[in-house]
Amino acid sequence: MPRNNSNYKYSLNETFSRGKSSYQFKLGWRNKNWNISVAAVNIFRKSWIDQTSSLKSEYFDQYNTVYNSGSHRCIRLTASYTFGKKITRGDEIQTLTSSGSAIMK
Repeated sequence: MPRNNSNYKYSLNETFSRGKSSYQFKLGWRNKNWNISVAAVNIFRKSWIDQTSSLKSEYFDQYNTVYNSGSHRCIRLTASYTFGKKITRGDEIQTLTSSGSAIMK
């Protein structure tokens, strides 16, 4: 049964929420031990605003804005270096078939 609008005092007239997409462009290079990458994130965005929302009713209106550093543009440079010997298949430590303890010998 439909409700009469006059009996439904606290109904919401309008709700709205909008979030922003994140864009990323990444390039990388790898050598034997070096990994280097550079990423441009949200490069054309100047705003720190991540999300906006509004709620409107008969008695009050509410507006929210969420600010986030992840929504602003940035450039990331990442470099890593691998130390030591690289382990390949067959180089893993094998389970010993005999006891290695001096007490058991």
